[in-house]
Amino acid sequence: MVEHVGVGHASGPGVQYRRSFRLSTDYGDAWKAARPQVREVRGFVAWPPAGFVADDLVPRKWSFSLANADYSRAIVTVADHVGQLSVGVIGEDDWYREHSLVWDVDIAAAEVQARRPTGADHCFTVRIDGVRVGNAAQPPYEYAVCTIETAD
Repeated sequence: MVEHVGVGHASGPGVQYRRSFRLSTDYGDAWKAARPQVREVRGFVAWPPAGFVADDLVPRKWSFSLANADYSRAIVTVADHVGQLSVGVIGEDDWYREHSLVWDVDIAAAEVQARRPTGADHCFTVRIDGVRVGNAAQPPYEYAVCTIETAD
């Protein structure tokens, strides 16, 4: 449960970026509690998540979290309707409470934007092979992220 929420907005000529918005939450000790059940059938959490996401909310660093996972043999591929994109696996991270695999894919790059279907959403298939949970190899994890073009 969130204990405190802070919201801020700034715009105008003195602001470094045209528009800025900040949302801050304080969970107190709630962050120590077990992670709530996730909607995905196979129990993972990904960012960006499977499904539709506004393109301006998609970061360069993508992540995949799965309880008790071993990513030491993981291979990440990201592809669109043209083919595979360049992916740089950054490594593993424990920053957000659960052991995560983090990689870099720049969908805002000019060469990726040139591939965007005219007048349509741009969908990417993420596939992660080689994940182990305990000593058991897992089948590949695969999901689609479709970016929705937003107006400035």
